[in-house]
Amino acid sequence: MAFYPPGYSPNHGGPRSSTRGVVIHSTRGGQPPGPEFEWTNQWFSQTASQVSAHAVVSQAGEITYPVADDLVAWHARYYNGSWLGIEFEQGRVTDEYTEVQIAAGAGLVRAWCDAYSIPIDRDHIAGHEEIPPGIEDVKSDPGILFPWDHFMAMVSGTIDIPPVIPDPIPPSPVGSDVVPWWMFMVATAMGVGAISLIASLPRR
Repeated sequence: MAFYPPGYSPNHGGPRSSTRGVVIHSTRGGQPPGPEFEWTNQWFSQTASQVSAHAVVSQAGEITYPVADDLVAWHARYYNGSWLGIEFEQGRVTDEYTEVQIAAGAGLVRAWCDAYSIPIDRDHIAGHEEIPPGIEDVKSDPGILFPWDHFMAMVSGTIDIPPVIPDPIPPSPVGSDVVPWWMFMVATAMGVGAISLIASLPRR
């Protein structure tokens, strides 16, 4: 897969004035696992697409961060200004989500909830198909296969998130602008955007 540094998408607005919740999406590009993840990141990297999200989670548990978490991503029309958006790789509506994918996404959503004081409930963590703009646009993601009870239990800490989650991006080469997943989550929990964290890193 091509390398996608944090904040790679040109499709975003300025800082959010408030953060009310998280919208859960699925990618639905029609590709098999792997190519679907790559296709989604390519699509978000193109200005012509006019869409993006704050994170994309592959079926292998990898995460890319198209838009910095403190900026407005373009994923749910008039919810964009106050809701974070996360995409789960699901090429077709019949594709199952994987355990490592759900765990990786739950860990990131939990970090967001901690950073932005988002209540951990289904009023504030909602599917695209459940929110007004999604209903108006007849969206169906993340769909009936998304394990909501299991996912929310991980986000809330009712059940533990598996401790081993694959790195979403390669280890940082010398002088690069690459941030490993654990550093991104620590920065998010501290209220520091990934891009701000990158800027503060010393160059070796």
